[in-house]
Amino acid sequence: MKKKKKWLWPVAIILLLIWLYCENNVLSVSECRIFVPQEYGDLNGLTIVHISDLHNKEFGEGQERILKIIREAEPD
Repeated sequence: MKKKKKWLWPVAIILLLIWLYCENNVLSVSECRIFVPQEYGDLNGLTIVHISDLHNKEFGEGQERILKIIREAEPD
């Protein structure tokens, strides 16, 4: 007869809760470089910031964490 691992479910639930917390509280930055055809050469080097999926979440007083990341990106 197999011995049941009673600790498995509590560990799985704890890991799930940690993952959910991180998904809702960690800011991530992705960089994407796009080729610009020569006829639109004046767009070369343009930096755009796109923010999404905040879902009314606050990231510091006055959204200071997000604003710091935006400033560091130096968008046009």
